[in-house]
Amino acid sequence: MDPFAFPEELLRIFKALADANRLRIIGLLSQSAHTGEQLAALLGLGASTVSHHLARLKHAGLISASAESYYSVYRLEPNSLEFVARQLASPDTLARLAAEADKQTYIRMQRSAVPRPILKKPRRYRSRRKS
Repeated sequence: MDPFAFPEELLRIFKALADANRLRIIGLLSQSAHTGEQLAALLGLGASTVSHHLARLKHAGLISASAESYYSVYRLEPNSLEFVARQLASPDTLARLAAEADKQTYIRMQRSAVPRPILKKPRRYRSRRKS
């Protein structure tokens, strides 16, 4: 397993949760399953906006959808939030995140320490004519 796979997955989940409406959707789905139309009515948002938010949450693995009749019914994936809590509480994951931050800082410092040639274009001065 890639040692940095967990942080990428955590980033995807946090990005999906970084919106107030998506957090409200998670809250509603934690109570019961809903269709997109029901969520739009409960939130006072347009169906296309809710559909966009549901797609982001589904891509992050936080919700699932199943077809019932003509509607897609959305449910919260309880294991996804438990996964986030376990990863954040894991000293191993936190150590990997810290190691990656140190590595990135070191790389940036090394790049900035290398002198780069300064390329200047020669200035062209216009001569002033005296009348």
